[in-house]
Amino acid sequence: MPYCNNCGNKLKDGAKFCNSCGKPVQLSNYSNSGGFGSNFGAPRNNDNNYDSQRYYGNPTRNSEGFNNSDFVFQQDVAGNYNNNQMNFSDINKNTENKQEWAGKVVKCPHCGEVIPSFTAICPSCHSELRYNKGSSSLESFIQNINECDYRIASNPNKPKEGWASWSSSKRTWWVILNIFTFCIPLVIYLCMPFIRYNKAPNLSPDEQRKASLIENFPFPNERESILEALMFVKSKMASISSGSINRQSAYWSNLWSSKGEQLYAKAQTLFRDDEIAEGAHKDIIEYKKKINSNLKKQAYVGIAIVIISIVLFFCFVEFHDTEQKEKLVLPNTELGRTLPPLENKEGEIITQTSDSLVVEYEKISSREFKNYKKECDKKGFDEDVKEGDTFYEAENDDGYYLIINYSDSKMRVNVTKNK
Repeated sequence: MPYCNNCGNKLKDGAKFCNSCGKPVQLSNYSNSGGFGSNFGAPRNNDNNYDSQRYYGNPTRNSEGFNNSDFVFQQDVAGNYNNNQMNFSDINKNTENKQEWAGKVVKCPHCGEVIPSFTAICPSCHSELRYNKGSSSLESFIQNINECDYRIASNPNKPKEGWASWSSSKRTWWVILNIFTFCIPLVIYLCMPFIRYNKAPNLSPDEQRKASLIENFPFPNERESILEALMFVKSKMASISSGSINRQSAYWSNLWSSKGEQLYAKAQTLFRDDEIAEGAHKDIIEYKKKINSNLKKQAYVGIAIVIISIVLFFCFVEFHDTEQKEKLVLPNTELGRTLPPLENKEGEIITQTSDSLVVEYEKISSREFKNYKKECDKKGFDEDVKEGDTFYEAENDDGYYLIINYSDSKMRVNVTKNK
């Protein structure tokens, strides 16, 4: 009796479709007389008779005849082939229904209640759930962090930055710049680490590994491990806050405080209002505030130093110019003695020759300009007088000619021998 190629169901003789799966029957796969139970397709011997062996399976035909590799046959130990009926176990293996588990159900070991995800305390019996895997992973994390700290502390080769990383040509130009600017860039350079404390520093390979561990480690979901991790983060924040505060410590405090916030958020999800978690989180926040407060104080000090340095620089320049101009004294020459002196007035000598003397005073008010014209008149410059609000021209008996121009708080005095 023939069988279906798709499901292996027994077929009736002459059936064109399988009454089980509905697939069409391939009539070429079995003989008209006996189906697969006959010797259809088996190779013949020299006498044109079938060999004494039974083939099972679906023969396939190619250009040279049947492909005997597609036949399945069985042979006993003596070399005789068994005349068993066709075995469809291989076909059934591919067609039978299979059942697979999509995941696992976690239950409380105390009461058997199904435990939802992200649960540290059984909602039914209120028993605390512990996982050995979470505890071992946390121990491994702490061990790796301590190992990184030891290697960082024992490594004498720190990453170079700033002046240490500059080339010789850059250092030379830096020195020249500070000489001509009275070391103002140097003051700014020394204060920048205090001002830009949020900038990430250059990290060594061990420091990069430590930062990667802190940022990427997935903490477990059990209460004991989360509380232990919070206490570990708290100890790290306490260590940073008690040491010197700089850009390096600011970087690590930001990493640890972020991880502390992540742990606290997970604790709030798993076991809300836990006293230990609340206390550890509160301490972490206090340490963070202390570190930020010290960093801000350093930043304010750095900004103040920069501002004071710039102000002192301009005051020095101004004082230097003022000092030079206050020392202005009319020359003790024939032309200089013809002019009335001005005490404690800023100015400079523009031109001084035997025939001409030009002097310019600064910070002269209009009242002082009028008084100076009167002094010139008393000095003998009272002939051919021409004056206005901004100028004065006159001669004296000795033939000296005086011209005074006043503009923008500046007064220029020009005296010559001849007009």
